[in-house]
Amino acid sequence: MFYTNNLEIMKLKFFFCALFIALAIQSFGQDTNLKSYGKIGFGFSGLDVSWDIPVSDKILFEAAAGLGAGYFISSGDYNYKWYLDDPVAFFTLHGKYYINRTKRLKQGKSIDLNTGSFIGIKAKYVTQTLRYSFNWKTLLIAAHWGMQRPIGKHFSYEFYAGLGYAVDMSEYNDGGCLYPDLNIRISYILPFTKK
Repeated sequence: MFYTNNLEIMKLKFFFCALFIALAIQSFGQDTNLKSYGKIGFGFSGLDVSWDIPVSDKILFEAAAGLGAGYFISSGDYNYKWYLDDPVAFFTLHGKYYINRTKRLKQGKSIDLNTGSFIGIKAKYVTQTLRYSFNWKTLLIAAHWGMQRPIGKHFSYEFYAGLGYAVDMSEYNDGGCLYPDLNIRISYILPFTKK
């Protein structure tokens, strides 16, 4: 039990350290087409608040926290559950490498609201459900292809699909397994965060 608590603390320290590094890199003034925005999003994973942090003209980090679905991993079996009356808390750090923004500009297409196609790597830590502990603490690491597009001036949608590995981080420690990494999310861009 003591080992599990120390492991949980180490994971949270790692997440916040990575977030701090991303914010520190972003604080150095760079000339980039990607913009820094705060967003409120809703998708398959749940409801989240996130921040886009550009680090170059093609690389962006997105840090998020939210409430939503939980996961069960048992003997290599992966299950996804969403209890609307008892959600989980989750924290993600998502790195995106944009692959077509220059091409979009040359074609006269919009690059507003960080529009483009990307290759991404995402780390997500999921807690137990907030009241009844229906699911297990889980760490998910995934690689995927995705795209982000604007819907008007204040909304965007994002889609990505790929493959990930989920690890049971509970006291049961029942191993890990591969899982399909798929999400569709619609976000409201917070107007006071636009530069």
